[in-house]
Amino acid sequence: MQDINEYFIPTGRKKFETRVKIHSNGSVEKEIWIDGKILDWSIDISSYMEARKMGSMYQNAVKKDIAQHFTDAVSDLVGRKVSMKEILEATQRGWI
Repeated sequence: MQDINEYFIPTGRKKFETRVKIHSNGSVEKEIWIDGKILDWSIDISSYMEARKMGSMYQNAVKKDIAQHFTDAVSDLVGRKVSMKEILEATQRGWI
């Protein structure tokens, strides 16, 4: 059965899906698909953990940097500038 949101994608918007992929080794990966294309983006967890060890100031700076790079990557795939608010709404609505 298809998602009802698929039938009501507003003009100029693209389908937005989140999927969970479970690998054979048991690790779990969240994927984002936009208009049938996977978003090729990930976080370097080891670098993030190192930044956390350096204190909250560095951790906050890294979080801000991650959010900016993420919105830039989504914007590139969508073909227009999008905000984090639009991305969060897209996870609920199914289009961006």
